[in-house]
Amino acid sequence: MSFPHIVRRGARIRARSTGRRTRWYLGVAVLLLLSSGALFLFLAMKARQPADSGTRAPTSTPDNLPAAQLSEFIPPFQADTFEGKRFAIADYEDKTAVIIDFWASWCSFCEEEIPLLQQMAEVYGKEALTMVGIHRGDTESAERGIALAAKLGITYTLLQDPEGKLFMLLSQGRPFMPLTIFVDREGRVVERRIGPKTAEEIRVSTAKIINDNAKSKSQNPK
Repeated sequence: MSFPHIVRRGARIRARSTGRRTRWYLGVAVLLLLSSGALFLFLAMKARQPADSGTRAPTSTPDNLPAAQLSEFIPPFQADTFEGKRFAIADYEDKTAVIIDFWASWCSFCEEEIPLLQQMAEVYGKEALTMVGIHRGDTESAERGIALAAKLGITYTLLQDPEGKLFMLLSQGRPFMPLTIFVDREGRVVERRIGPKTAEEIRVSTAKIINDNAKSKSQNPK
């Protein structure tokens, strides 16, 4: 004696189970495809991201200020100014103290400190102090840097760093802004200041390399 209704019921159960498994597999496949697509788009956008929109050196805080390295000499670098002239740091060795400041228009701390550096340049004059601002052209267009320089009335030497090579050379691998380097007359790095600085900190650091220069001149008169 057969029971066709029981057989039909078993078939329906198997069909439902198979359908659920199929839908589950399809859901997993769709989820994997969506995840892979999202990852691909993210990597593609990151690879194509222009320097002006994202490759900025992070700003820092006073906690990141490193200790001075008195035995370090500034590398003999050269670069072009915004006016197209050639600048060589070696031309100022044994002549003046030097302050090297990296800046960009997106760095709010840099914008606050530039007028303070301009003031130091005016107080000491070119015979005692050479002020050099290096624009981070690898993080934004030169036009933005020129616009900020005009807005702030910068009169000291401004160098271009379109590929970030000078920043890599002088930052010692620390990708933080602002970065200001205080160099004495003999070319020694007296202080490398990373992070925002107060007017008093800039004044004291500048006076230090100026006083070191005066002491060196008195000990080694020409």
